[in-house]
Amino acid sequence: MIWLIAIFIPLYWWHEPTRQEAAIARIKKEAMTKGAEIFLSHCLACHGKTGDNIPGKHLRRTLMEEALLTKVISRGRSGTAMPAFGNEEGGALKKFEIADVVAFIRNWDQSLFDAAAARLPPKTAPSPGPGPTTPAAASKATATPATGGDAQKGETVFSDMGCAGCHGAAGQGDSAPSLKGKSAATIKKVVRSGQNAMPSFDAASLSDVDLENIIAFLVQSK
Repeated sequence: MIWLIAIFIPLYWWHEPTRQEAAIARIKKEAMTKGAEIFLSHCLACHGKTGDNIPGKHLRRTLMEEALLTKVISRGRSGTAMPAFGNEEGGALKKFEIADVVAFIRNWDQSLFDAAAARLPPKTAPSPGPGPTTPAAASKATATPATGGDAQKGETVFSDMGCAGCHGAAGQGDSAPSLKGKSAATIKKVVRSGQNAMPSFDAASLSDVDLENIIAFLVQSK
């Protein structure tokens, strides 16, 4: 029995580095896969399918260190159209989600992005749960008939898509112009076609329903 143990232990330690390397590679691939999904839902509209949409900001070939990239995604960049995505800064992403998207960007694998795009539907806002009717809810409800959209869902999409990071929480303007007083037709045209630093959002990245909901939210938040 002792001689079996004497043989087994060296063999175990002989194969242990290989096992650990395989485990690390698997964990990294899982993080990149999740990161590709997050990139699809939160970064695609501005940075594009290959991460090269913004001149001079080629994410697919970025030389940014992990710590700096994490900081930029979490806190945004003042004076630019890059909003803060970290929960601590009022954004939509938790720390582990930012770590996943950083893993994807720093180890860009287009096949992972393409698989995520084929697997996941366009991002839509979750339906709000039932609850008691409050004056605020009643006020939002009255705005719905103006555009045919749902203001409550529109507020969620406006935040989740990162619009608030540039245009302000209620569209009042920040690093990007105010959306107050803009007509539905104007908002639709700019969203679909883009303007200046504003990227274009096609129906694959922002559905017609979600766009109508955003417009309803902006109307009721005047």
